[in-house]
Amino acid sequence: MAFKRFTKSGSIALLPISSNNFSLVWCLSPNLAREVMFYNEEKFLDSLQKEFGWYLGKLLKASNKATYPLYLRYQRKNISHRFAIIGNAAQTLHPMAAQGFNLGMRDVASLAEEIISSPHDIGDYDNLIRFNKHRNADRQATIKLTSSLVKLFASNSLSIKIGRSVGLFAIENIFFLKMSLLHRMLGFVNH
Repeated sequence: MAFKRFTKSGSIALLPISSNNFSLVWCLSPNLAREVMFYNEEKFLDSLQKEFGWYLGKLLKASNKATYPLYLRYQRKNISHRFAIIGNAAQTLHPMAAQGFNLGMRDVASLAEEIISSPHDIGDYDNLIRFNKHRNADRQATIKLTSSLVKLFASNSLSIKIGRSVGLFAIENIFFLKMSLLHRMLGFVNH
């Protein structure tokens, strides 16, 4: 099970590796990220515990740290002669909504379907054109949703904070809204 928190400094996700080990994604401003990289293990764990909370108990150990800049990368043209770009090569999304992997898996499934159902050579350009047409709407919608969420949660505007809280409350408590968002995030979309 993965765990996620939204904090003032950015989102934090703990993604399971094994029963008691997690990979950490901690989104911070570039200046704060540079500072955190120089924390010793004790200070790092104390800061992380303060931000993440005690839901999983005391955080005991941290291994190697690395930083990566977060920005949207998106290939507008993802096919060429006998060539298709899929997954993170086609689009790199902010990890906030955890949609990059899901989108990449849908790319793989769609390309595989085109190859399997085609009577032509697997690199046939018509296959690639159909793949591109089938994937375009989902790719655009997922990129737009992820980018919008990043902007929404990064805003410190009081009116946006209030709207964000009301929206999260509505999604949590109105079944139709919750299921619609869940279906979109899990990839139950036409591709």
